[in-house]
Amino acid sequence: MGIDAKKSIWSKAAPRSGDSRPLANPDVSTIDPAKMDSVGQTKVWIYRPAVDLAIGCAAWSAPLLLLLYFTADYGVTLSIAFYGLALLFNFPHYTATIYRAYRTREDFSRYRIFTIHLTLLIALAGLIVHWAAGLIPLLFTTYITWSPWHYSGQNFGLAVMFARRARVNPTRAERTALYISFLASYALVFLSMHTGPSSDPYVRSLGLPVEFGDTARAVLAVAFGVAGPWALYRLGRRGGWRIVIAPVTLFATQFIWFVMPFVLHLAYKIEIPQTRYSTGILAVMHSAQYLWITSYYARREALAARAEAWRPRSYFAVLILGGIALFLPGPWLISYLFHYDFTSTMLIFTAIVNIHHFLLDGAIWKLREGRIASLLISSPARVTSSVSRLAGWIAGRGPSARAFRFAAAGFLLLLAATDQARFFFAVDASDLANLSRAERLNPYDGPVHASVARIEDGTGDVDRAVEEYRKALRLNPRDDDAMSRLARLLIENQRYQEAYDEYKLMAPYVRSDLDSLINFGILADRLGHRDEAIEAWKRALILDPDAKNAHLYLGDALYSDGERLEAVPHYERYLALLASTREARLEPQDVVTIALKLGDVYTATRDFDRALFYYRKASDIAQRTKVEGLESLALEHAGNLYVEARQPAQAADLFRRALKLDADGKDDKAAGLDWLAYAQFLSSAGQAKPLVLACTLKAQSLLASASPEELDVVKRYRESVESAMSGADIDKVRQGLDSLVDQSLGVKF
Repeated sequence: MGIDAKKSIWSKAAPRSGDSRPLANPDVSTIDPAKMDSVGQTKVWIYRPAVDLAIGCAAWSAPLLLLLYFTADYGVTLSIAFYGLALLFNFPHYTATIYRAYRTREDFSRYRIFTIHLTLLIALAGLIVHWAAGLIPLLFTTYITWSPWHYSGQNFGLAVMFARRARVNPTRAERTALYISFLASYALVFLSMHTGPSSDPYVRSLGLPVEFGDTARAVLAVAFGVAGPWALYRLGRRGGWRIVIAPVTLFATQFIWFVMPFVLHLAYKIEIPQTRYSTGILAVMHSAQYLWITSYYARREALAARAEAWRPRSYFAVLILGGIALFLPGPWLISYLFHYDFTSTMLIFTAIVNIHHFLLDGAIWKLREGRIASLLISSPARVTSSVSRLAGWIAGRGPSARAFRFAAAGFLLLLAATDQARFFFAVDASDLANLSRAERLNPYDGPVHASVARIEDGTGDVDRAVEEYRKALRLNPRDDDAMSRLARLLIENQRYQEAYDEYKLMAPYVRSDLDSLINFGILADRLGHRDEAIEAWKRALILDPDAKNAHLYLGDALYSDGERLEAVPHYERYLALLASTREARLEPQDVVTIALKLGDVYTATRDFDRALFYYRKASDIAQRTKVEGLESLALEHAGNLYVEARQPAQAADLFRRALKLDADGKDDKAAGLDWLAYAQFLSSAGQAKPLVLACTLKAQSLLASASPEELDVVKRYRESVESAMSGADIDKVRQGLDSLVDQSLGVKF
């Protein structure tokens, strides 16, 4: 029950003796003893202690949560059980608020701004979100963030109610301390939801810094543990601990619901997904709590109105059927009539019904209102009831009214059974037979198609998997996971053009999805659309400046396009991110290649210190990883640095070390490339042409099995050297090749 926490804490409400009208500021301390319950005293308990403590104060929270912990392996079974419980608890508790606000003309008029104007606005919001599906996460985040506050308001209101029923009215300081405690526990949950990035596609986090979030939550936990116990201690001293056991239990419930997850995080690094926790077991316990108090209120209200009898079975039947009517017909009709994704429309209905409930509930349950106080705290004052003409006809005894009631009830129960069956078939994403049955019940459920696609992908039926992924994406183009899986499937099967076309089709929906942008860039680059690739990777870095793969791909693209200086910051950021994440799966060749590219760029800009830093880094990595050819490659690039720096002795030393590594590793290809580099170095250093040609011929012989492109490079360089020599000199070199090669290694600089 959303008893208005902020307002009820200052209230002192009860009606004047003998006055049937609600008072503006009644005081429970003025209750006329003649108007008390028949036993002559105001009762503390609503039903009886065991029921009130277990359900009303949610003392069953700890055993239920322990049960869930020990049955976590039965995830599918638990999901089915909770979905079924929603029919009996969650759905009816919304109807209880509707029943309370809309049942009588008096209440309907009193809360007109909520029953008419705000209801129409929320309904309009639901239509807008269906049209602009990109707003679904915003709507769902609003609901999921508000829920714990709603639960906290109910717990606080019930704690105050029990204290006042026990005739232990909290002082202003005590009420304030208790309120601060409950507020702190909610703020702690709020920070849990909005610290760091969200892992839920339907929840948008504020992205508060983790350091700030942890510190603030610790402070709030201390505030909760100090303010609340102080207020309860004061109440216990005045009224006795047996009298305030209900408020103490509600405080313990608030701790278990909202503070304990943070304690488990600190002590054992156990992470509880707060969003699903709030909408799962907590929602069931909150709804049971709500039905417990509203059923009591409805019975007392009926007695106050001198009704002949209050029939609990009829009351709960109305609530269950009303809850089904609130949640199920809308999504099923929208899904079938407009081919709208069923899961998305269910999320929308869940969010708007809850938000409407939060607003309406906060308006109608206030202990400062005379009638509420008289029915929840003291003896009932007489109230008048006047149902509308339509409600009167529906509740009438005429044959047509009875037929309508039976038909409506039958339709709603059939729809609920169908919905339960659909969920049962769809909940296990590994059972293809059941998923196919779920598809037949509702062919417009995107996640079901995506689950079928994953199974078909695993069995090797690529065409069927592609078809199912496309069905899922037609229903929900914002399903980033389905989009990524479809693209991966097409790429793995070398259907690059199809993957590219799919991404182009989904472009309006994936502009805010990091992985999709990176993958689209890879495909576009592979198919020759370099400009689109660069644009996609730049957008990815706007979303996440630390997306290391986007830095790598963008750096490679810019480097290949000759924009080497522009590539440098991306390469450097990529290496820094690799070092910070300490990933185990690193390709040494990739890291060395990047370091060498950076060294080459800095060499070209004559920033020799920076270039040498990266060459040494490349050499160290190559030496540690023992990958053939990498260390000699790093030494060769470093040698080129010293050539540019006009330090031939150091350059010669590095080239010769590289050649020795190649010989020791028997890597002919690396040796051939390094002998070519050494020949070019000797030429630039002004050494004799026979020595240069000898090294070039050595390179050519080692690259005999290399690619045509590499052989062509050597051939063209050899021809350029030979063009400056006579035929006789060339013959001498060929005849004394080995001797000249050895001589070249001993040249002094």
